[in-house]
Amino acid sequence: MKNYTFKKLASLCFIVLSISTAFVNGYSKTAKRTIIQGYIRNNAQGTICQQAGLCADVGNQLCTVNGLPGGTQLWGKNAAGMCTIELYKIPN
Repeated sequence: MKNYTFKKLASLCFIVLSISTAFVNGYSKTAKRTIIQGYIRNNAQGTICQQAGLCADVGNQLCTVNGLPGGTQLWGKNAAGMCTIELYKIPN
């Protein structure tokens, strides 16, 4: 009985250690990132869009043309095809 309990406890410890290591290394963040086509918004409403580059759907720095700070911001299309969704730079 003690041997069975030890094996279950060891397995549980291994699972907890694996999950915590994944979070510490940031694997949970990268797994949820999606690469999306970015568009230049040619009018304020976002109804006229020009394909420009690739961006990510999550991040902390806005996606711009050629990744230049202060450059033209790129947008993602919503379900109606309008360029109104903020996109983010793909991290290196």
